[in-house]
Amino acid sequence: MTNKGKKIFHIVITIAIMAFIFIQSALTADLSMHESNVIVQWLSSFLHVQPEMLSFIVRKCAHFLEYLILGISMFVSACDLSRWKRWKNAILAFFICAAYAATDEMHQMFVQGRSCEVRDILIDSLGALLGILIAFLISFLRSRKKQTEE
Repeated sequence: MTNKGKKIFHIVITIAIMAFIFIQSALTADLSMHESNVIVQWLSSFLHVQPEMLSFIVRKCAHFLEYLILGISMFVSACDLSRWKRWKNAILAFFICAAYAATDEMHQMFVQGRSCEVRDILIDSLGALLGILIAFLISFLRSRKKQTEE
């Protein structure tokens, strides 16, 4: 794949992740709960945890994981699209992800049974931050290895 093809691929993946998050946020509370209950039922079959608590944990972990993946993808796309230093792209990616988390939560105010929670914005933003840090570290180590090979 050409360099331009990789950049386009990374951007498409980032947009697809954002679309997935938007679609999940557009689900009514009942549908969203039904989706997470599949995982809760599976986990509760071998864990001895109250289903209500387990449901809360599963839902918050899903928030965190979605945005961790978005953070990785957003960092890669930011690096593809700019000639800035890596750390500036990391900051840009974080602010885009955090802003998307905030707008995503606001979007949920208009969905039946859903609400806008500051806690979820923080969980989403922390997930994005961890994803960006992982991607940043991998990018740094790869460039370091490339320098030593030259």
